[in-house]
Amino acid sequence: MCPAERRRSPYLLCPSSPLRTTRAYFCISSYHYFLDLLYKFLPQKPFYQPSLMQATSVLILCTGNSCRSQMAEGILESFDTNLDVFSAGTKPAQAVHPVAIEVMEEIGIDIRAAKPKHVAEFLDKPFDAVVTVCDHANETCPVFVGNVKSRVHIGFDDPAAFQGTKEEIKNEFRRVRDEIFDRFKVFYQNTLSLSKTS
Repeated sequence: MCPAERRRSPYLLCPSSPLRTTRAYFCISSYHYFLDLLYKFLPQKPFYQPSLMQATSVLILCTGNSCRSQMAEGILESFDTNLDVFSAGTKPAQAVHPVAIEVMEEIGIDIRAAKPKHVAEFLDKPFDAVVTVCDHANETCPVFVGNVKSRVHIGFDDPAAFQGTKEEIKNEFRRVRDEIFDRFKVFYQNTLSLSKTS
């Protein structure tokens, strides 16, 4: 092939000849065949789509769904945004307790948009874990009859039932909030994070 032809031809591996077009086609076909073989025999890495991977789902239950379960939902979500966390009650209150909203804001968690929900809303949804947070000594804990893999009880005093001055009541909410934070941190580390890696 002369220098002028070499500059014009896009198929530098194919020699110049009257059958240059046919040889060029043969060269390209051989090249793609070689790539196909290379792709088949090279180890392939698995392809994951995080958005399609199922998140761990948790339902937190109490009676009124206005204090403890709402605080627990916000706290558990703060540990891992990939968790699907919900809360509900058997006799939901009209609204989330205002002091619960205040003390949660103190630790940087906003639950102002939360609303009490009835447990019946979640009966058709499967959960990896259902956690009851009522006080066994003074309450009858709700029983979730839906599809659930694990049932856990982590009981707390009801701060809404506490009697005292305004500041004493807020301190009681803070105490319960901190207890929820500590015990749900252990629950997340020992149960939920392990189940995600297993």
